[in-house]
Amino acid sequence: MSPATAGQLLDDLQRQAWDLAAALPERRSERHKTAVQTATGYLAGWPRLAQMGLHALRAVPLSPGAQHHLALLIPALERVAARPVKGTADPRVARMADLLGAVGDLLHDEPTAFDQRDALAVRAKILAGLETAGRSTLGFLDHAARLSNTRWPGELGKVVDEAHRSMRVPAGERQGRYDDVAAVTLGDPTLAGVIARWKTATAAALTPEAGAASSRGVQMAAMDFRLLAISSAVLVRGAGHLRVIGQDVGTAAVVALEAAGEGWREAAASWPPHVRAGGRASEDQATASMGLRDSLKDLVRDGDKWATPEDIAGRLDPLAALADVRRGATAAERLGYAYQSCVSSLVYSEALTIPARAVQRTEAAQPTELSAAVRRGHWVPLPAGQPAATNLTTVAAAAVELTRDARRAVDVTSRGPRHPFAIGELAPSALERVTDRARARLPEKPESPAQVDLGDLRTRVSALMEHPMSLPPTLPTQPTVPRRAHQL
Repeated sequence: MSPATAGQLLDDLQRQAWDLAAALPERRSERHKTAVQTATGYLAGWPRLAQMGLHALRAVPLSPGAQHHLALLIPALERVAARPVKGTADPRVARMADLLGAVGDLLHDEPTAFDQRDALAVRAKILAGLETAGRSTLGFLDHAARLSNTRWPGELGKVVDEAHRSMRVPAGERQGRYDDVAAVTLGDPTLAGVIARWKTATAAALTPEAGAASSRGVQMAAMDFRLLAISSAVLVRGAGHLRVIGQDVGTAAVVALEAAGEGWREAAASWPPHVRAGGRASEDQATASMGLRDSLKDLVRDGDKWATPEDIAGRLDPLAALADVRRGATAAERLGYAYQSCVSSLVYSEALTIPARAVQRTEAAQPTELSAAVRRGHWVPLPAGQPAATNLTTVAAAAVELTRDARRAVDVTSRGPRHPFAIGELAPSALERVTDRARARLPEKPESPAQVDLGDLRTRVSALMEHPMSLPPTLPTQPTVPRRAHQL
């Protein structure tokens, strides 16, 4: 069973809010009978509801400059949160507070969106729930004479007015990438759970607590990024075929994902067999990598061929698949930056080693120490100015940029094709721009996703583990790496 997403929690929030409104009797006499008791229960839950509303609104990933629309709403909610009410909170109001608290927790660590629309959409859902709850409460307060003369009508009225004024996104356009955010359990057998475990293991491999990262683990991460990108392209193409998303949206995302896959293919290939760092890749990363590959293979492959969109849809609902693609693209972008930082650290700290004989001469005279290392067959630190080193950093930066473009294009699959792609730019022109940008980065004859051999990728990853029984034939088995004190 898939974990609840922020979008599902906010849909439940709105249902609870409408239940509050439906509790208001149509007959005036019945309203007077239940007004005081019901309004007291609503008010008893409002301080915590306002507190959790503040938590959720502050967690929405918007830049500080975009928060000025809430300049009057925030103080109004703070005043309500600071006014405790005796009594038992209505269970629906308490449920709304729990939902907003969960949404705030989910959004807390999310990066700022490519454009503000996704963040404004999720904020509008939060505001809509608060507004509906506020109007329902005011409806009962109007018929509760004992409470209508207090400060509550004025304070809740301020919350309702400011929440309505601050929405800014029409009800039919409140879909975005943040609807997919979920607290996925590591080890969950779903694709989302597999991606979550892989993300954790890969992040640990790229940012080790002590020592330098393993070059084999770094290369394995690049290969995983590539496989995730091309498999995501297959899923998005299938969703377009089934008309789950618009054709222009699907085309832009597929081209961008294929470009990212090509970028990570070059990143994996930029590691020469004679450039190394650290030891073998971690067992945890290798296990998570294999789990990711197996899950993607089971989902998008049919034997030695790619599965048809209809077959894939039978294995996983297309909308759920697109949500997993968006989560995967977000994870790949974050890990891509970690990959770039890791590679730069390895290169500029000269933690990579290379056979002395493979160092390209950049000066007319070869240093005496290097000549001695060549004669003895030693390995030496790879200078940052060597072509092999600069190629690693250059290709990593390009792959990260392509991954960022892919994530931006994939984000749009969460919205209808008629919605603006970015603030001030309509979808057709923006999607055409993104598509052209991605295609320009692809080689003249890009490798088709159908030509990718997952079995070959599995073999290459196994080789990266450097098991004693299966050493890569192109790598020296016992390199001699002198201590740094004896190096150049």
